[in-house]
Amino acid sequence: MFSPLFKKKSIKKFGKEIEIEDIFLDKLAKSKEQETDTANIKLEVPLKRANFMVLMALVLLIFLFFFSFAFYFQVIKNRDYSAQAQKNNSLIAHFSAERGIIYDRNMQQLVKNEATFDLYLNTGQLPASTTPEMALENLYKLVGWTATDPTPLLGAEPRGLSSTFLVKEDLSQMDLVLLETKKNQMPFLETKKHIVRHYTTDACLGHILGYLGKISQDEYQTLQENYNFSDYIGRAGVEKTYENNLKEKKGAIQIERDALGNELSQEIISQPSSGDHLVLSLDLALQQKAVTALSQALADIGGSKGVIIALNPQNGEVLAFVSMPCFDNNLFAFGITQEDLQKLNNNKSKPLLNRAISGLYPTGSTIKPFMASAALEEKIITPQTTLYCPPTLCVENQYNKSEATCFPDNKFHGWTNVKRAIAESVNPFFYMIGGGYQSPGPNSKFYVADMPKNFTGLGIARVKKYLNLFGF
Repeated sequence: MFSPLFKKKSIKKFGKEIEIEDIFLDKLAKSKEQETDTANIKLEVPLKRANFMVLMALVLLIFLFFFSFAFYFQVIKNRDYSAQAQKNNSLIAHFSAERGIIYDRNMQQLVKNEATFDLYLNTGQLPASTTPEMALENLYKLVGWTATDPTPLLGAEPRGLSSTFLVKEDLSQMDLVLLETKKNQMPFLETKKHIVRHYTTDACLGHILGYLGKISQDEYQTLQENYNFSDYIGRAGVEKTYENNLKEKKGAIQIERDALGNELSQEIISQPSSGDHLVLSLDLALQQKAVTALSQALADIGGSKGVIIALNPQNGEVLAFVSMPCFDNNLFAFGITQEDLQKLNNNKSKPLLNRAISGLYPTGSTIKPFMASAALEEKIITPQTTLYCPPTLCVENQYNKSEATCFPDNKFHGWTNVKRAIAESVNPFFYMIGGGYQSPGPNSKFYVADMPKNFTGLGIARVKKYLNLFGF
């Protein structure tokens, strides 16, 4: 029989046969390892204990770092962030009523409220891909405004449904109608009613009533929460003094929102109410007559500045109060321009100065009744006391008997009591009861026989005391 020269051999290992080709391949692989020295290369190298401990410490520090942050936000600041989350969920929006009206003593209206409308941009309603600047640019094109017509982003209202920016104040009727037609195209625009004060213009009431001005950022942060960023506040006169009475009481709506800011429900918390009305002691008809009289008197002498104040002597009520030159407080009510404000400030007559209460003037004869009251109280005189009042009262110089300081009066009054002294404004009488009088003696050329020889007046200390009591 024919038998092959070579017989195929195989070796069994773990129940599997190893072919002879595998044996040759192993031998070739071993020789290759020896040539390249790959047999000494280890695929896994154990870490040293010190390196392992450093690695574990680093991992622990990173874990503690993130854990401390989580603890800070979740535990320490839990109350603050919970409150903020609740605030985002539930917001309070305020809506206004009207400011109180100011009347004169006869219920003549001195100021009235006029409704105007302002335009706002609500960023919460903007599409995700639209910025406020892009929205304003589209608004200009649709409405036909130029870029300088509105004043974009004049101010923001932090309290509200979202960030709301004032775009333009005092919209015209045409603008309102046009914006209403574009409402579907621009749902991010809102029109809000704004009450503007209009003051009586023919009675020189600017110094009395004052005016309103837009609330400043600092005032907004410090005042109570029933003010909005776009509100106006009393800046001068009655409007400022009685701000807490005249301002309206805002209503409040609680608005529930979801996490995306979508409105879920509304609930009215409180209804708005108008501010308190104010009745002044002023008589508008008398005020207008005082304006006419003072204007005529100033025209006759070529002057421009003067004051008239009419008081009720029985109770001190102010019936008329005129300080000229006047200014129109409606300029401030509608938002005064920089040009108009500069004109008022640069006017040499200073129309913004309330001369009736802020001007500084010598007291003149108006001080005499107070001097008389002090002299009567101190028993310097009685209602029956009479003093001789020459046309000129001279006080001898104590160092040079040939000289004297003389004070002339407007006319000769003679013997005078306190009633006549006040009625006729007799200067020598009040010189004597105030500073006293020492006769120079019959040998002096300044001697007047009927003058008192030695009259003790109030003196400077008591004059000061009583004038302070009267508010001087």
